[in-house]
Amino acid sequence: MCLYTYTAPLFCLYLDDNTLYVGAKDGMVIQMNLISQTTEHYQIHQDAVRAIKSHNNTLMTCGEDNRVIMTKLPSKKSQEYLKTDNFIQDVLIIKNTIYTAGFDGRILKKDL
Repeated sequence: MCLYTYTAPLFCLYLDDNTLYVGAKDGMVIQMNLISQTTEHYQIHQDAVRAIKSHNNTLMTCGEDNRVIMTKLPSKKSQEYLKTDNFIQDVLIIKNTIYTAGFDGRILKKDL
């Protein structure tokens, strides 16, 4: 059973209660309510979204545009949190610290 079809390749999934967030190759984050199956789209990155996490009503996304972006929910206001010289593969939030894994082999740590 196919829940949804998008026009670009999809890279990552993140579940928060009944909401599924999906990162796409074109920098889009797709928000899908799994109960109503309604979707919303947010252009957050300029290239592929590699990882999505949430922390305190904020989505943290990282992508091949070398940026970590924070997007406040439910307002959907985004701001750049971190810019690197290489794209970030994944992001992890522990307490008030963010860790990122880069394509260059480095793990970066920054306080929120």
